[in-house]
Amino acid sequence: MYKYIALDLDGTIVQSNGVINKLLLDLLIELQERGIIVILCSGRNIISMKEYINQTKVREYNTYIISSNGGNTVYVKDNELICQGYITFNKKEVKAIKKIVKNKTRSLVAYSGTQMYFHKIYYHQYKRACKYGSRPKWGIFKPSGKIILTDKKEKIDEIFLDIKKEILKINPQINVFRSVNTLIEITPPLATKGEALDKLFKYQGYDERDLIAFGDGENDLEMLKYAGLGVAMNNAFESVKVVADDITLSNDENGVYVYLKNLIYQKKL
Repeated sequence: MYKYIALDLDGTIVQSNGVINKLLLDLLIELQERGIIVILCSGRNIISMKEYINQTKVREYNTYIISSNGGNTVYVKDNELICQGYITFNKKEVKAIKKIVKNKTRSLVAYSGTQMYFHKIYYHQYKRACKYGSRPKWGIFKPSGKIILTDKKEKIDEIFLDIKKEILKINPQINVFRSVNTLIEITPPLATKGEALDKLFKYQGYDERDLIAFGDGENDLEMLKYAGLGVAMNNAFESVKVVADDITLSNDENGVYVYLKNLIYQKKL
C-alpha cells in the first residue's frame, strides 16, 4: 500500500479556475487522518502556496512542503512552517543568465526567497505578487532561486530551445523547462522536485516505492520518475506523459481524485 502522496498544484490539483475541487479536498483530509503523508510540491514560492496549504489542511499534520521547484523544503510540525534551506543561483550566475534572456520576453522576474525582482514590468505578475504580500522590487542582481520569462505561447515556442542551449553553456546542470506554455523557468542545479523528495526520503528513511506523485509540467519530470508510481495528468506536456507510469484525467476533470479513489477501491491506498 502507498504511504505518501506528492502533489503538484497548478495544472494538477488546482483547476483552470484556480480552485481545488471539494471532493478532492475532502479526500486528502480523509487520507491524512488515516496517516497518509501528503506533500505539496510546487513551482510557486511558499507565500503564493498559502491558500492551498490552508485548504488541504497539511499544516495540521506533520509533513513537508516543497516550493520553488525543489529550491525550498519546509517542514510542517505542530501547525508551524520551519524553513529547511534555500537553493539559489549566485550573483555571477544571475548576471550571466540575465545577459542571455533580457529583453527576450515581455516579462523577466527573479525570485529570492519570497521577494520578487523585476527586470521590466508585467502588470499581471506585479498584481499577483502584491496579492501574496510581496511588493516587487527592481533589478534582479540578487542570489535568486528561480528566474521566469513570460510571454505568449507562440513567442515561448520560438525562443525556448535557443535560450535553453545558451544557458546550459553556463552550467549544464541548470534546469530550464516549461511548467506551462507561456513560461520558461530557470532554476539552480539540484533545485528539482525529484531532488528535494530524494533528500527528504533519505533523511526520514522513507521508501520511494511507497510514494505516488502527480504532475503535469516539465518541472514534474524528476518527481514522477523518482516516485514508485508517477502519474501524469491528461493535460500534461507530452514529455511528462512519456516518463509517467500512468495517466489520469485532466485537472479540470478532477483526475487526481478519480485516481486516488480507484487506488482505495483496489486497496492500494
